[in-house]
Amino acid sequence: MSGFLVLGDINVDLRLEMTSLPSPGGDGLARRMSAHAGGSAANTALVLARLGAQVAMAGAVGDDPWGEEALEPLAAARIDLRLVQRRRGSPTGLMVIVVTPDGQRTFLGYRGANVSLEPEDGLLRAAASAAWVHLSGYALLEGHQRQAALAVFTAATEAGKPVSLDVGLAEPPPEVVEQVHAMLPRLSLLVVGEQAAGVLAGGAATAQQALEALQGTGAPTVAITCGAGGSLLAAGGRALRLAALPVGVVDTTGAGDAYAAGLVFGLQRGWPAETAATLATVLGGLAVKEPGGGASLPGREAVLAYLERAGDLPVAWRRDLRQRLGAGP
Repeated sequence: MSGFLVLGDINVDLRLEMTSLPSPGGDGLARRMSAHAGGSAANTALVLARLGAQVAMAGAVGDDPWGEEALEPLAAARIDLRLVQRRRGSPTGLMVIVVTPDGQRTFLGYRGANVSLEPEDGLLRAAASAAWVHLSGYALLEGHQRQAALAVFTAATEAGKPVSLDVGLAEPPPEVVEQVHAMLPRLSLLVVGEQAAGVLAGGAATAQQALEALQGTGAPTVAITCGAGGSLLAAGGRALRLAALPVGVVDTTGAGDAYAAGLVFGLQRGWPAETAATLATVLGGLAVKEPGGGASLPGREAVLAYLERAGDLPVAWRRDLRQRLGAGP
């Protein structure tokens, strides 16, 4: 295959808007409820497709109505779903996402069929022939899915294909930390949140210290997302700091997934690091303006509309991004 292969979780997200989280044993009643397709990897695949990329999704869902609901927006975005495995008797992953007025979200959920993804021959052939393979850190947690993610990583890297990893987990357990460290010298891109970056870097106190530590691990490009603090990027011996977009935060769900999509989209096309990082920053910023992930996440048209009115990005970077997205100067 050509294009991107994305491997990881496919979920249904049940989103609850609440004034605050209840204390243990207390009651928490939502002001609003909505259901969305989700999953870190599925979100990234959707954004890549909306940027115009050819994308195949590898994951597992149950043979239940939730599975169809989770796959519907992926199919609508023309993502290749032939590598999605259906598991009879196993429920599709379900996440309950509690969103408070500051836009922060708390996840409670069951990963269900996700952990049963098998490393089938067709999946490994797809990994060896993809233009770029993107893995979600959740896939390294457990079950057959972990075996599949590692087998895909090996097949892709042995075939000389670039592989990116979005750690995703705020507090990766020791076994995931160990595995990420083993993968780093062969990764083309590591994307990690500020808290998890400190863990991976052995307890680094700041994102800058974590970036410096992770730079020495062998991965050509390392990005650390810092929420409202923007992001840090180390690539080609250079370090960049990008401010977050000055937008009102409605819901941070999927923002990191959209950011990762922007980076891998630009880097796969050979764009300068600052241009790819600008696209990532805009996508992540636009994502927090809308409720939920999945179908709410932005794509090419939303980015171009923002660039038309944005005065908070360097002019040269904004112009370069517009040209590379095919919108002219």
